[in-house]
Amino acid sequence: MTSLSERAGVDIQWASDGTLNFGADLIVDETFPRPRSRLRSVALDPDACEPADQTQYWMYNGIATTADRARLASTGMRYELTLMFPNALGRERAKTLGHLHSFPPNSALNYPEICEVLHGTAYFVFQTMDTETRTASFCAALEAHPGDKVIIPPNLHHLTINAGDDPLLFSDVIPLDVKGIYQPLADMRGAAYLYTLDAGWIRNPFYVSVPELEQWAGSRFSESLPDLPLYRLFAEMPERLG
Repeated sequence: MTSLSERAGVDIQWASDGTLNFGADLIVDETFPRPRSRLRSVALDPDACEPADQTQYWMYNGIATTADRARLASTGMRYELTLMFPNALGRERAKTLGHLHSFPPNSALNYPEICEVLHGTAYFVFQTMDTETRTASFCAALEAHPGDKVIIPPNLHHLTINAGDDPLLFSDVIPLDVKGIYQPLADMRGAAYLYTLDAGWIRNPFYVSVPELEQWAGSRFSESLPDLPLYRLFAEMPERLG
């Protein structure tokens, strides 16, 4: 059986409380929780985001070995982990808050991101939206499993859903200059489609109009990437991710 460290390409292990332990040679720049209360603005049932101070998911940012740290920082990118427990928000499966990436100066395309599922099953949700008309013209969900790499296409709002009953752990590599733009999804009370325990995908009732949900396979957009754990790909071939 593939261990978590083998799949990640870096020394991480499960802790007894369900979070992560990091090898002695690893540096983690920041670790912070996202409490359930923070999800109220995008939940189908905001009152289900209780207990308010309970951690819905953990984010571990700027992870590198001591030997790799300075060199990887010089690429202008960083490696991150997100750990999401299978704690439903009422009818909804556990999910991240969701956001749009900020844009580089003088660019019509926003910053990219690449993710890799390390444990569990994920839905990566992508969409456009018009907050004034409360509509979406494009919506897609990509199902991903351990080992699948997912490239976040430019200029799309996106979020991640824990599609199963196990913890979901996924990694990402993202430019250091990225800022998350959260307000549009909050204004629309979440994504155009919500994934529920009892009915699967449902349309968000706040939207006036949405298209049919496109459902994609995990290999979409990432077929050309080497078959290496994302950390190793970043450490050994960062030019492939720039």
